[in-house]
Amino acid sequence: MIESKTIMIKAIFVLVNCLSLFGCQKESNEYYLYRGLEGYDKFRYINEEFVKSYGVQKIAFFQEAGQLQYVLKLADNVTLKTVENYSLGVRVYADQKYLSEDQKFLMWDTKPRIQEIGGYKYIINGFKKPIKEIDSLSFFLYDRERYQRVLGNVISIKKIKL
Repeated sequence: MIESKTIMIKAIFVLVNCLSLFGCQKESNEYYLYRGLEGYDKFRYINEEFVKSYGVQKIAFFQEAGQLQYVLKLADNVTLKTVENYSLGVRVYADQKYLSEDQKFLMWDTKPRIQEIGGYKYIINGFKKPIKEIDSLSFFLYDRERYQRVLGNVISIKKIKL
């Protein structure tokens, strides 16, 4: 009888320790997306518009499957139709070790789509090279089918800490 109580007490002790250990783990990226990036430490407030009704409230950076991703949290009034009218260009000013000798920045583009998670709207995309340091980023819109010119405002973020 005493032996079974001792085993029970040890089992409870182990269970409590495991719960406290796992309870202290960092939350998943999805956890923060469902909460509008609240509580996440690698985000910045942006609160700017590319064009009317296409605003970005925040930007965050996640590591996902070994790749650095950027997450643009969109304003509530942004619609799928508005996003699908444009391509999104990204100019990345990174450490010179990620660039060839004649490059000053990396340039990528995408045809973004809205992802709704937890009632929030996002554009989520990954960087096409393994980048660990970014000095600054510039996001801009252009015609969906082919580049003719930058449309609207350029949104730039400087002094980025990953």
